[in-house]
Amino acid sequence: MEEIRTGVEIEAREREGLRSSGIIPSSIPPLPRTPTNIGAEMLSLENRRRTFTASAVFTAQQATGATAFAYYGPQYFKLLVGNKGNSNLLLTAIFGAVKVVACLTFVLFVAENVNRRKILTAGALFMAACQITTAAVVNTHPARGDGTVRSAGIATIALIYLFVTAYNFSWGPLPWPYVSEIFHTRTREPGISIGVSTQWLFNFIFSLTTPYMIANMGWGTFLLWGLFDVCIAAFAWFGLTETRGKSLEEITHLDAASLGKTIDDDDFGRSTGAEVGDVKTPSRGI
Repeated sequence: MEEIRTGVEIEAREREGLRSSGIIPSSIPPLPRTPTNIGAEMLSLENRRRTFTASAVFTAQQATGATAFAYYGPQYFKLLVGNKGNSNLLLTAIFGAVKVVACLTFVLFVAENVNRRKILTAGALFMAACQITTAAVVNTHPARGDGTVRSAGIATIALIYLFVTAYNFSWGPLPWPYVSEIFHTRTREPGISIGVSTQWLFNFIFSLTTPYMIANMGWGTFLLWGLFDVCIAAFAWFGLTETRGKSLEEITHLDAASLGKTIDDDDFGRSTGAEVGDVKTPSRGI
């Protein structure tokens, strides 16, 4: 219990001057800090790249197309197999079930054992392949108006289910822990807030525009998502720092200028933990 209290006191000390809040009385003397505006600090040279990365990661999450598909599943499946009874609703329900199973499987059995940068890149490339292939099939073998489901329709349904599985093995769950780890203790809360605000902004934008995309672009909607996914893969590979196996304190000491490059163990002296005050914090690998 004392270790928990000490950790809370250290976090309060780190945030000294950033905002006024009820702080637990601490036996650890506060660091001398000049009060700063949260916005100015988040856009400072030290935090600017971290703030941009948080916003970009959550924007990429929405730009995969998975969220839009979850909102407008029946309309998408109508493009794939036509409109036959309640088949579109049933396919959408199965889509949701696949999402849940895939996400639980990843979180419980995979997340602790994979390189984040690699799986985010691979996930985006796999999603791109599924979406672009779906676009090609729908373009060359469009759904019949009589409600008949052809083999091409079945193939595209399988591709969409593979797409959402890849999403929930990568860009679905991983942005949340990733963004929480790249900020200093002092700026973690406002940094995550900025990232999540960006997520909801683009959630709104894509939710608003998706019906028009389906109506006017047809199969081109899948192609657009596929091209977005290609760009997201490039961003993940070239723009993200690997955080797996690093403690929050180790990542905090990463120079802002190097954020976005691959980090090897030597960057932190192959440390297995970081001293914070009198508390030894074990390394985290998520």
